[in-house]
Amino acid sequence: MSIKFYSYFDIACLMRELVSKDVHDNVYYFDISFPAVCALKLLKKSNKIKLFDFNLWQVKGSDGEGSYYPRIYGDDVIEVCDELDKSVFSDSFFVDYMKFFSDETTEKGDLFFRKDAAHKINDIVVFINVVAWYSENMKIDKGTIELSVENSLFFNALKSLSHRHGVILTSYFSFRSMVRYLYLLFGNIYLSSLACAKSFFTTAKHSKVPRVSSLYTLRGLNFDLTKRNDFPWLLLSGIDREKVIIYFDRKDMPLIEDMAQILRKEGIKPLALSREATTSDKVEVYSPTCTAAKKIIFLGAKAASLIVAQVIEGNFMALLYLPEAIHFVRSYSVAYDFYKTNGIRVDVDFVDFDPYRVARRMSLASCGGVSISYQLSNWPIANVILGSSADAYFLFGPYYKEKLIKSGTRNKSLVMSGFLTDYSFSRVKEKSAKLRKRLLDNGAKFIICYFDENSLNSRMSIIPNSRSQEVYRYLFNWVLRDKSIGLICSPKRPQTLSSRLGQVNDLMQQVKDTGRCIFTDGEYAAANYPTEVGQAADVVVSLLIGGTTSLENFLSGKRVVYLDLEGLYGYPEYINGKNKIVFSDLDSLTQGVERYRSNPNGFDEFGSIKLSPGIGKKDPFCDGNSAQRMGEYINSLIKEFGDGKTRKEAMAYADGKYADDWGKEWVSNGNN
Repeated sequence: MSIKFYSYFDIACLMRELVSKDVHDNVYYFDISFPAVCALKLLKKSNKIKLFDFNLWQVKGSDGEGSYYPRIYGDDVIEVCDELDKSVFSDSFFVDYMKFFSDETTEKGDLFFRKDAAHKINDIVVFINVVAWYSENMKIDKGTIELSVENSLFFNALKSLSHRHGVILTSYFSFRSMVRYLYLLFGNIYLSSLACAKSFFTTAKHSKVPRVSSLYTLRGLNFDLTKRNDFPWLLLSGIDREKVIIYFDRKDMPLIEDMAQILRKEGIKPLALSREATTSDKVEVYSPTCTAAKKIIFLGAKAASLIVAQVIEGNFMALLYLPEAIHFVRSYSVAYDFYKTNGIRVDVDFVDFDPYRVARRMSLASCGGVSISYQLSNWPIANVILGSSADAYFLFGPYYKEKLIKSGTRNKSLVMSGFLTDYSFSRVKEKSAKLRKRLLDNGAKFIICYFDENSLNSRMSIIPNSRSQEVYRYLFNWVLRDKSIGLICSPKRPQTLSSRLGQVNDLMQQVKDTGRCIFTDGEYAAANYPTEVGQAADVVVSLLIGGTTSLENFLSGKRVVYLDLEGLYGYPEYINGKNKIVFSDLDSLTQGVERYRSNPNGFDEFGSIKLSPGIGKKDPFCDGNSAQRMGEYINSLIKEFGDGKTRKEAMAYADGKYADDWGKEWVSNGNN
């Protein structure tokens, strides 16, 4: 049987199929152009050449291997990016280009290309795995199915991966790729020209006072130690809040005056990065100055001369990255101006998935400042998007260090500080007790707290809405059937829950009416910390694919069990914890709960922290002082900058003080 897949099927692909001497029994595509759809219908080829419809959550090994998700993102994407680092991004163009921005931080530049590549190859790596899965399930010999993809710089690295998975990878010229390239090229030229025109005649005084800044990311704007917020590192620190800037860039959820007032009351300066990022006329709006324009022109000219020289030497690779090179120059230049104008010497920003964060952090280094990022969630697997270009990265504990390094991180310092919001564990107890009493007063005898991980109807989603509906329906019926069960539901995205549950909404209202089912709420994520609702329950149920809420509740002393409907059988929780802390279906979960309820002492392994792999290395402190430690480190940097020290000196002092205060084993070089 001869089978061929196309990653993207257009008119040119159709023409090749029509004139090809190779006749395939089946031809499938993953994506298709509109003209090609029309042509297939006109030529009556729709039954011969058709869409291969899949959902990532269905892609599992037939031999009990489980979901392909961990191998796709934890191994395959990383493998391709590692190969690209050696075979493509070691080219003289990429090395010389990054030297324009900083000799000290060129390793960060390497990370930009790595992250950009990971984004571009993501779908192809998934398609390779889907074709391999199809071959396995259809009992087709390895090396007989062809996947044809659009040609790119990454083809050879992808070909090595596909060969390992038994898939023949071929490439073809794509008009879509050419159109996309030209769109990005002229789009970036236009945006860079516009940035120059708007800022060329604008001047501003540079602040002499060293400040610390942080991006607002919708996690909560408050100073309540019992509620989620965007700057936990600030709350218990000795940082002078008059030196803090919180900046806003979301146009869809702009800064309003009430939010600005909350910050001003604390002495913190609110700042919008554009007029669209705020609805208040009282909030200062940052506007790029001539410094940004000069940087764009100067660096753009240097980049252009390098590219011309490379082309003359016959290296056309430089042309292929021209749109990204222009974008990087603009991002770097505007960020440089932003930091200089506002006197920012320390920037705290955990958004590491964006490749162009590298440009911002290199610009801060050029301004003599230090960039900070930190771990916010549990990491079951390594992933390229985790790799950070921040100068200092704060990890929960050493358990995650290897995963971060495998992801390709580029940091000067890795600092272990514990679970960042552990200060909340003791402070929410009163709220938890009130919540528990509310359920007990309505007849509950045993309380379950369930955390979902959101869901989405997309072929690339590992959790479809149908699965959310399945779990919630099961839990709701349990509450209605057993009047001694209380249920706390904490959806990851409360505002989308009703739309995700569909027909299960009627059942949801029924369980709410019992008084034994409570839902957490919030504008974006739940406003309360997971530990608050977890401490109100007898057992916490979390999804294995996430694990952050479970880690938080383990550390705050609760029994926690994982529900794994995704089939992540390779996760270490299965080694000693199957049907004790991890359950692969809802019925076995129910049986585990009922067994524990009937004889708690006889089933003490149920939800036990002792069975949580590496728990001691996930947070080696467990003292409630994690945010304080991070805040003290940042405060050390600010004080050193205030004394006129260089960024190298400031970091050396902050690292040394942290080692003296908490132990030298908790600070290390980022790449070791």
